[in-house]
Amino acid sequence: FGEEERKSLDYINRKAWSLSKIVDELLDVSRIESGHALPLEKTSCDLNALLRQAVDAASKLTDKHRIELQVAKAPALLAVDVGKIEQVLENILGNAVKFSPQGGVIRVTGREEADEYQIWVEDEGIGMTPEQVGKVFDKFYRADTSNTAVEGTGLGMSIVRHIVDAHGGHVEIESRMGRGTRVLVGLPKTA
Repeated sequence: FGEEERKSLDYINRKAWSLSKIVDELLDVSRIESGHALPLEKTSCDLNALLRQAVDAASKLTDKHRIELQVAKAPALLAVDVGKIEQVLENILGNAVKFSPQGGVIRVTGREEADEYQIWVEDEGIGMTPEQVGKVFDKFYRADTSNTAVEGTGLGMSIVRHIVDAHGGHVEIESRMGRGTRVLVGLPKTA
């Protein structure tokens, strides 16, 4: 293939992936709104390895950001739905990249606490007001409504909350305008 064909195929691949993600998000929202719990297929998983994979994948999507990962070398085994937790990480890391248009450092930390495994994702992006933080888990909410807003459905963080809740965990967000955002996902060690 020539350079032009490769660029076209790359563009088609990105758009197909984006459409697939939108369909998956709409299906998840439909399940949630119809009163069905998100189906979980829990298996034992090394969360430290899962974070390494997620950071590796996110790093390939950007050349403007440096994604730093801090996890223990030893495995951190938890019973989770691997696909759903991958979706959580993809959404949070994707937001950290999208809402840091100038680039910068994204710090990802995974650590075991007494009763839960904590995942921290911290960016140096545009940040949010307290009012925006209060709405971030609402369906179809978009913090950036300008004409230059990044693409997305506004479903990602709503789905993140439902997935984490289904695992018996919690999600917390701290943010300051112009200073960035910090997201904490806590997953219980026993569920």
